Amino acid sequence: MKTASIFDATTVFSAASALLTRRSSEDDYPPTPVPHTNVILHIFFAFQLFSLAGLSVILFTTAITRTWKHPTWINFCVTWIISCISYSLLVGRPLSYVPPHQLCLAQAALIYTVPTLTAFGTFSLVLHVFRMVRHCGDGGKALTIALVVSPYLAASGMMVMALIIGLRDPSTVRRTSSGLYCDMGNEIPGRISAGVVTIVMIVCIILEALISRDVKRQWSFLRASASSRNTMAHSRSTISRNGSRVHRNSEGSNDAQLSDDGEADTTGLIGLAIKVLVFSVFSIFAVG
Repeated sequence: MKTASIFDATTVFSAASALLTRRSSEDDYPPTPVPHTNVILHIFFAFQLFSLAGLSVILFTTAITRTWKHPTWINFCVTWIISCISYSLLVGRPLSYVPPHQLCLAQAALIYTVPTLTAFGTFSLVLHVFRMVRHCGDGGKALTIALVVSPYLAASGMMVMALIIGLRDPSTVRRTSSGLYCDMGNEIPGRISAGVVTIVMIVCIILEALISRDVKRQWSFLRASASSRNTMAHSRSTISRNGSRVHRNSEGSNDAQLSDDGEADTTGLIGLAIKVLVFSVFSIFAVG
C-alpha cells in the first residue's frame, strides 16, 4: 500500500513536471522580445535605410548633373544599394515575427551574396584608379564592361551555391537569434563568402598602398617641377627684363597654370584613393 502511494506520487510529479516543461517551451516560441535586442534591431535597420537613402541621392544627383562619372564608380554605389536592400527585407517586423520560408531563403541567399558583390565592386573601382594613376588609360570599352560585369558574375556563383544548400536542406534556413536577418545554420556559405571577400580586400589594400606610393611620388615630382619652372621663369625674366615684358608675363602665367592644374589633379586622386580605402575597410567589417 505504501509502495503504491509512493509510485502514484512519483507519477503525478513527473506528469506535472512534463506539463510545466512543455508549457515553458511553448511560451518561449516565438522568442520573447528583449528591449535591448529591440534597440539593436531598430538601430540596424536605421543605418541600412539611411545608407540606402544616401546612396540613392548620390546616384540621383549624378544622373541629373552633367558631371561624368566612370561606370565603375556608379557600379560601386549600385552594389552597396543592393546590399542595403538585402539587409532590409525584414524592416518593420518584430522579433516574434516568423518570416515565410521563401522570404527567409531569399534573404539568406542574398546575405551570402552581397559581400562578394560589394567586394568585387570595390576591387573594380580600385583597379580603375590604379590604372589611372599609372597613366595606363581606361583600357577601352572592353575593360570597362569587364570591370562592371565581373562583380555580378562572382555574386551569381555565391547565390547559386546558397540557394542549392537552402533548397536541399530547408531546415538550415532560419531567422537569426538577434532577429536582424535570415541566414543558414550550414556554415559552408558563410565560410566561402568570408574567404572570398578577405582575399579580394587584401588585393584591394595592396593596390591602394601602391596608389598612395605613386601619388606621393607624383606629388613630390610636381612640387619639384613647379619650383624648377618658377626658378627658370624668374631667371628668364631677370635676363630679359629689358625685352618684351608681355612675353615674360605670359610664360610665367602659363607655368603657374600648369603647376596649379597638376596639383589639382593629384589632390583629386589623393581624395579618391582615401575614399576607396575607407570603403574597403568598411567592407571587411561589414562581412564580419
